[in-house]
Amino acid sequence: MRPVCYPNKVMNNPFKPMPAESLSEEIVLGDNLPSGTFHLHSRFRDVANFAGQGNDMVYVTTKEQNMSANGICIKNGSLPGSVSLTIENDHVLFGKEKINRHQTATYCSQLSFHEIHCGEFERYLLEIPEKHGALFAPHSLLFLLQPDRCRNFSGGFDIHFMDNALKAADRLLAKNTKEAVGLLKGTGRGLTPAGDDFIAGLLLGLHFTAFKEKESLSDLQNAIYQAACGDNPLVNSFLRHAKEGHYFYLFKNFVYSSPQKKKATESLKMLLTMGATSGADLLSGYIFSVKHKIGIWF
Repeated sequence: MRPVCYPNKVMNNPFKPMPAESLSEEIVLGDNLPSGTFHLHSRFRDVANFAGQGNDMVYVTTKEQNMSANGICIKNGSLPGSVSLTIENDHVLFGKEKINRHQTATYCSQLSFHEIHCGEFERYLLEIPEKHGALFAPHSLLFLLQPDRCRNFSGGFDIHFMDNALKAADRLLAKNTKEAVGLLKGTGRGLTPAGDDFIAGLLLGLHFTAFKEKESLSDLQNAIYQAACGDNPLVNSFLRHAKEGHYFYLFKNFVYSSPQKKKATESLKMLLTMGATSGADLLSGYIFSVKHKIGIWF
């Protein structure tokens, strides 16, 4: 399974990712990199984030498993020291270093549900809280699917966050999505707050539900995105790609590995290592969205 598409090669299935360790390319570019000049926003050990105009963000990483539509991976290298980068149609420029886009592998962020058995995937998905709940961070939003996990929360901040999220879940089930999103956005801990990760999971879940139920949910996706946007460009960019169905590597790997028991568990564990609780919060939102068929109002 391959996470890269080659400009000069035709692949039998360009949608499937492959294990990161089997990548041989030194540089991989996301397939939805915005154009323009971007300035350093934040830097961590394996990732440097660059902000552009509006909600456009680009990041550079040294780990293939971090790839997504707006990412650039420099494998076996180090993060660029430059405080800005420029992206044009035919090249990416870090200071004086130029990457030719036409000669560089491209990560494919598209995911085709035609490639999986939707019924089997949904059954697997809905069994995760019960069978694999122990893998989720204790303070993740999985408590919206397993209420007994509320016992993990104590202290004023955490209890307020928990109560707020429970109210948001009730609003979602009552079809008041705008109010629900308003309660979740910007809440919780983390560089991308837990509530925003959950919203991103909701948005991704709508793509699956729309495909399975043969319904267009684009109006709801746009409404959720507009209601969720705030002042955090990292969050806004993450939400936009979720709305548009651009899947990051760890999530694609999770979906495509689901039919294979051993690989499914491994890819689930990898997804849940994303941030302190980000992977767990996003997956909780995804499962919640699919379980309750958010957007398919009867």
